[in-house]
Amino acid sequence: MAETVIAPMVGKILAIDCKVGDKVAEDDVLLTMEAMKMEIPVVAPAGGTVKEIKVAVGESVDADAPLLVIGEGTNELQRIIIARQLVQRNPA
Repeated sequence: MAETVIAPMVGKILAIDCKVGDKVAEDDVLLTMEAMKMEIPVVAPAGGTVKEIKVAVGESVDADAPLLVIGEGTNELQRIIIARQLVQRNPA
């Protein structure tokens, strides 16, 4: 099940400390925001794999804006699809 991490308040994205595909643990810092002239670390609410990053460094965000999506690791169906795509790109 995927979980969307949201902005805790209005602010600006200062740094993104993960990339799509990274495995993260609960409370890992995912990104840093500036809000009310303070740096606010945004942490993972649960462990999983970063599936999507919805913001960029320098972007202003509203409170409750979606920042990124954390989901479970790659499932068997996803592995099969990836393997088929690789074979299609690199036929023997």
